[in-house]
Amino acid sequence: MTIELSDTQRELGDMVGRLMRDKYAFAERQKIRETEGQLSKDIWATFADLGLLSIALEEDKGGLGGGYRDVAVAMEEFGKALCLEPFLANAVLAASVLVNYQESARLSEMTSGKRLFAYAHGELDARYCLSHVKTKAIEASGGHKLTGQKSIVLGGDVADTFIVSARTSEGDSDRSCLSLFMVDRDSSGLEVRSYRTIDDLGAAEITLTEAQGQILGRPGDALNLIEKINDLAVAAICAEAVGAMQSAFDMTLDYIKTRNQFGAAIGSFQALQHKAVDMLRELQHARSMALLAASYADEENPDERSRHISAAKIEVDRSARNFGQLAIQLHGGIGLTEECAISHYFRRLTAIGLSFGDIDYHADRFAALTSS
Repeated sequence: MTIELSDTQRELGDMVGRLMRDKYAFAERQKIRETEGQLSKDIWATFADLGLLSIALEEDKGGLGGGYRDVAVAMEEFGKALCLEPFLANAVLAASVLVNYQESARLSEMTSGKRLFAYAHGELDARYCLSHVKTKAIEASGGHKLTGQKSIVLGGDVADTFIVSARTSEGDSDRSCLSLFMVDRDSSGLEVRSYRTIDDLGAAEITLTEAQGQILGRPGDALNLIEKINDLAVAAICAEAVGAMQSAFDMTLDYIKTRNQFGAAIGSFQALQHKAVDMLRELQHARSMALLAASYADEENPDERSRHISAAKIEVDRSARNFGQLAIQLHGGIGLTEECAISHYFRRLTAIGLSFGDIDYHADRFAALTSS
């Protein structure tokens, strides 16, 4: 299996990279960050016009006919710019659900940028266990009534529709009887509390009190899809981490070349040169593992897919943590300030390490899948 990019994928990366450099410089990102809802309508419309929201969809579904290698290419460029737009929530998480259940009308609304979705699965005490769901769904006239709470719903601050996981039986962690439901934002019984995460992304906590929901597919058939979606999300944020590391590395090199101390640029000090080399080593290791994750995102065998993606997440998280600490050390105290871009990259890399399973979770999963 080759993990090199094709010419088409390189061209895609160049296109997205130019867009981010032209429209999403750090100063512009900070303006978007301070706006309510944290969504640039112009940027989102551009994503739709360029086909980025349908990048992984087959051509007969209105997509570009790419795969998750293409998604990873785009995510790396988004990582370089610390893009705040809910691309992951829509073009990866929601799109996977809508394609699986052949929701062509809703899918068209998403890819055209007319409707924003958010995937609401995580719950406060789940600890990354994908089958741990307390939200209940009771069949009622016209659909189901959902009651429960969902946490850290990425893109939930601006979503028009939520894709919510819920259980149609008793118990919290049974692997059966999990289903996905469509809940519109204006549904009665749905309360949305929006906020900004530590890395500046828009998210929400949602509370459902007998909220009206429409079931997707057959009752109780959603867990395999939920596990696949988690793997796709991991592959995507591994690529994003590499992009963030690349930009942070370039910034750090520029800083140590121009910051003078004791009458010389600090980059001339051998000890700091060694630290810069260590950063480059961590970056290159993370890049190779992110490419591995992207290569297995389309793998049909779920155990093989999950095993390789968990292995990649472990190594990317370790490299990103070491890399981020070195970047802060080389910048000194200014690297922790709000005004310094490197602090924002450090926060994003830290958040990625806790997203869709931390190192301990993926190490346990990798061990279980390897021994089975």
